[in-house]
Amino acid sequence: MSEPEYNRPDFSSSISRETQNNEPFQQEWQVIIHTLQQVQADYSHAKKQLEHVHYAFGERERVAGEQLRYLLDTVTTAPTRIHGKNTGNKVEYSASEILVPPQMVFLRAYCFGNFEVYLNEERLDKWSSLKAKSLLKFLISRRGKPVAKDVLIETLWPNCDPQVGSNNLKSAIYAMRQVLRQGELKDDNKTNCPFVEFSEARYMLSPKLGLWVDVDDFKHVWAAGQRLEKHGDIEEAAKQYQVADELYRGDYLEDEPYAEWTLLRREALKDIYLAVLGKLASISFKANDYNNCIMYSQKILSKDSCHEEAYRWLIRCYVRLGQRHRAQQWYNLCVATLKRELDSIPDRKTTSLYHQLLNQDPI
Repeated sequence: MSEPEYNRPDFSSSISRETQNNEPFQQEWQVIIHTLQQVQADYSHAKKQLEHVHYAFGERERVAGEQLRYLLDTVTTAPTRIHGKNTGNKVEYSASEILVPPQMVFLRAYCFGNFEVYLNEERLDKWSSLKAKSLLKFLISRRGKPVAKDVLIETLWPNCDPQVGSNNLKSAIYAMRQVLRQGELKDDNKTNCPFVEFSEARYMLSPKLGLWVDVDDFKHVWAAGQRLEKHGDIEEAAKQYQVADELYRGDYLEDEPYAEWTLLRREALKDIYLAVLGKLASISFKANDYNNCIMYSQKILSKDSCHEEAYRWLIRCYVRLGQRHRAQQWYNLCVATLKRELDSIPDRKTTSLYHQLLNQDPI
């Protein structure tokens, strides 16, 4: 048996007729609909803002946690996280120093530029064996990781007779320990730190030895700057990039220019440094700080003379400083350098910028 049919009222049509015949009523509905739409939009916007705040606070908490863990890891490796200035045989630090346990031994290694190492406050520079010094550099580069005896021999004495290489390594280990021990004896705080440990045919710097390495800090502040920039905190990111710039005193272990084990890391760290300078140049340009942008661009070219983006920043900066002749000179240098080094010509972005320069267009 089929259900009885009912004549349901058509409310939509009646509302439509009502609104057509009653203009004030129609306007009132429009106001209500507009208000509801606005509430919905406001809610959506507020929700996004709250999500952003929640994410930002969560990210800052994560970064702070990482930095705290890093500080706890390195508190036994350096008197301070504020980096000291080299003044002869001493390293001067700011007033905000971290007090360290007197029984600990601290090794500070500067690997950017020429290698420098300090045991507590004493610079170690009386090396009777250059291989012993190279051995310390290599062990520092592998901090926390045992290195097989055969790897050390092949690295420092490639293609050497195994027995001769083994004797050479023993001599280098002894000479390195002597230098480290002499540095320790000059300090009032004497310890029984073994410096180098040997186990299962592998050598490593003792975990009991506090160790700070400038390369580690460089990579840390670069990563911190990237995170801050990603979340829109450009000012704080720039501060991290500036610290990275200060830490980079020169290319990685410049006094080991031909050692194969330094080559890949040297180029990788140089790439990071160029990226740091690029960030600082870009941030400076966007802030209309043309003098700093010029400085960072010139630093880039000192490391990579074919870096076209650096030439473009220089052209733009000098134009905005009212020195179009200098912009012209930098373009000419770009053309000559690319021809000499790469046998190529500037790319489309650079030539387009040059045409704007010639046409007196705003840049």
